[in-house]
Amino acid sequence: MLIPSANLPLPRMFAPQEYLAALGYGLETCLVVNCSNTSTSIVPIWKSNIMRHNAVVLPVGGQDVTRALKLMIEADETIQTYNKTFDIKEDIVDEIKIKLSYVAPEYRKELQKQPKKEEYELTDGEK
Repeated sequence: MLIPSANLPLPRMFAPQEYLAALGYGLETCLVVNCSNTSTSIVPIWKSNIMRHNAVVLPVGGQDVTRALKLMIEADETIQTYNKTFDIKEDIVDEIKIKLSYVAPEYRKELQKQPKKEEYELTDGEK
Protein backbone atom coordinates (compact mmCIF):
# COMPACT_ATOMS: atom_id res chain seq x y z
CA MET A 1 0.00 0.00 0.00
CA LEU A 2 1.38 3.41 -1.00
CA ILE A 3 0.84 6.40 1.21
CA PRO A 4 1.17 9.77 -0.55
CA SER A 5 3.86 11.84 1.15
CA ALA A 6 1.64 14.95 1.06
CA ASN A 7 -0.58 13.34 3.71
CA LEU A 8 2.26 12.64 6.17
CA PRO A 9 2.69 15.12 9.00
CA LEU A 10 6.36 15.93 8.29
CA PRO A 11 7.88 19.23 9.37
CA ARG A 12 9.03 21.45 6.53
CA MET A 13 12.47 22.90 6.76
CA PHE A 14 14.26 25.44 4.63
CA ALA A 15 17.80 26.70 5.08
CA PRO A 16 19.55 29.16 2.74
CA GLN A 17 22.50 27.80 0.79
CA GLU A 18 24.88 30.32 2.41
CA TYR A 19 23.96 29.17 5.90
CA LEU A 20 24.38 25.51 4.94
CA ALA A 21 27.83 26.26 3.52
CA ALA A 22 28.90 27.87 6.80
CA LEU A 23 27.33 25.08 8.81
CA GLY A 24 29.17 22.48 6.72
CA TYR A 25 32.49 24.01 7.77
CA GLY A 26 31.38 24.42 11.37
CA LEU A 27 31.57 28.22 11.22
CA GLU A 28 29.27 30.70 12.93
CA THR A 29 30.89 33.80 11.46
CA CYS A 30 32.25 33.85 7.93
CA LEU A 31 32.02 35.31 4.45
CA VAL A 32 30.42 32.96 1.91
CA VAL A 33 31.48 33.54 -1.71
CA ASN A 34 29.47 31.67 -4.31
CA CYS A 35 30.71 31.92 -7.90
CA SER A 36 28.17 30.58 -10.37
CA ASN A 37 28.28 30.59 -14.15
CA THR A 38 26.69 34.04 -14.52
CA SER A 39 27.24 35.84 -11.20
CA THR A 40 29.13 35.88 -7.93
CA SER A 41 27.42 36.44 -4.58
CA ILE A 42 29.19 37.45 -1.38
CA VAL A 43 27.16 36.97 1.81
CA PRO A 44 28.43 37.71 5.32
CA ILE A 45 27.26 35.51 8.19
CA TRP A 46 27.64 36.84 11.74
CA LYS A 47 27.02 34.52 14.69
CA SER A 48 24.87 32.21 12.53
CA ASN A 49 22.77 35.13 11.22
CA ILE A 50 22.78 35.84 7.50
CA MET A 51 23.41 39.55 6.93
CA ARG A 52 21.33 39.90 3.74
CA HIS A 53 21.46 43.70 3.85
CA ASN A 54 25.26 43.51 3.44
CA ALA A 55 25.23 40.88 0.70
CA VAL A 56 26.65 41.76 -2.70
CA VAL A 57 25.91 40.16 -6.06
CA LEU A 58 28.40 40.83 -8.84
CA PRO A 59 27.47 40.23 -12.48
CA VAL A 60 30.72 38.32 -13.08
CA GLY A 61 30.77 34.54 -13.15
CA GLY A 62 32.49 31.51 -14.58
CA GLN A 63 31.47 32.21 -18.17
CA ASP A 64 33.20 35.60 -17.97
CA VAL A 65 36.39 33.93 -16.75
CA THR A 66 36.13 31.44 -19.64
CA ARG A 67 35.76 34.26 -22.19
CA ALA A 68 38.74 36.16 -20.73
CA LEU A 69 40.88 33.00 -20.79
CA LYS A 70 39.89 32.37 -24.41
CA LEU A 71 41.00 35.90 -25.36
CA MET A 72 44.33 35.36 -23.56
CA ILE A 73 44.92 32.05 -25.36
CA GLU A 74 44.05 33.55 -28.75
CA ALA A 75 46.38 36.51 -28.12
CA ASP A 76 49.33 34.23 -27.24
CA GLU A 77 52.03 34.74 -29.88
CA THR A 78 53.29 31.14 -29.71
CA ILE A 79 49.86 29.83 -30.65
CA GLN A 80 49.48 32.39 -33.44
CA THR A 81 52.78 31.42 -35.04
CA TYR A 82 51.92 27.71 -34.72
CA ASN A 83 48.57 28.00 -36.46
CA LYS A 84 47.48 31.17 -38.27
CA THR A 85 43.83 30.11 -38.46
CA PHE A 86 43.60 29.17 -34.78
CA ASP A 87 40.08 29.18 -33.39
CA ILE A 88 39.65 27.54 -30.00
CA LYS A 89 36.21 26.36 -28.95
CA GLU A 90 34.76 27.76 -25.75
CA ASP A 91 34.00 24.31 -24.27
CA ILE A 92 37.70 23.39 -24.56
CA VAL A 93 38.66 26.64 -22.83
CA ASP A 94 36.11 25.88 -20.10
CA GLU A 95 37.65 22.43 -19.60
CA ILE A 96 41.14 23.96 -19.37
CA LYS A 97 39.82 26.45 -16.82
CA ILE A 98 38.28 23.71 -14.69
CA LYS A 99 41.35 21.44 -14.80
CA LEU A 100 44.16 23.98 -14.43
CA SER A 101 42.90 27.07 -12.62
CA TYR A 102 42.50 27.74 -8.91
CA VAL A 103 41.85 30.54 -6.44
CA ALA A 104 45.01 31.69 -4.70
CA PRO A 105 44.60 31.87 -0.91
CA GLU A 106 47.30 34.57 -0.69
CA TYR A 107 47.07 36.61 -3.86
CA ARG A 108 50.11 38.88 -3.27
CA LYS A 109 52.42 35.92 -2.58
CA GLU A 110 51.09 34.17 -5.65
CA LEU A 111 52.04 37.13 -7.85
CA GLN A 112 55.66 36.86 -6.69
CA LYS A 113 55.95 33.20 -7.71
CA GLN A 114 57.19 32.12 -11.10
CA PRO A 115 54.30 30.93 -13.27
CA LYS A 116 54.16 27.18 -13.84
CA LYS A 117 53.93 25.87 -17.38
CA GLU A 118 51.14 23.34 -17.68
CA GLU A 119 50.41 21.21 -20.72
CA TYR A 120 46.89 20.41 -21.77
CA GLU A 121 46.24 17.58 -24.20
CA LEU A 122 43.57 18.35 -26.76
CA THR A 123 40.96 15.76 -27.72
CA ASP A 124 42.84 14.99 -30.95
CA GLY A 125 46.01 14.18 -29.01
CA GLU A 126 47.79 17.50 -29.69
CA LYS A 127 49.42 19.38 -26.81
